[in-house]
Amino acid sequence: MTTYKTALGEHHTYQRDDRQAKVNYTQKGWSVDLYERNNESWSKVETRDCFEHSETWAEDVAENFVDRMYDVR
Repeated sequence: MTTYKTALGEHHTYQRDDRQAKVNYTQKGWSVDLYERNNESWSKVETRDCFEHSETWAEDVAENFVDRMYDVR
C-alpha cells in the first residue's frame, strides 16, 4: 500500500478583483488566509481553519470568498 503525504505550505491561490485567498496545509490540517486589497497592498483580514475538512472544502472556502459569497469582519 502506498501512502501519500501532503507537503506543508501554500497550495492554491484564488484571486478576483480586490479579494485574494490562499489555501495552506499546516501541521493541523487545511486553512485559508483571506486578503483584501487596500489601494496597492494586500491586507490579511482573516484566517479560516478547515482542520476537520478536506482540501476540496478549503478550496471552496477560498473560491466563495473571492466570488463574494460571504464577507468577513
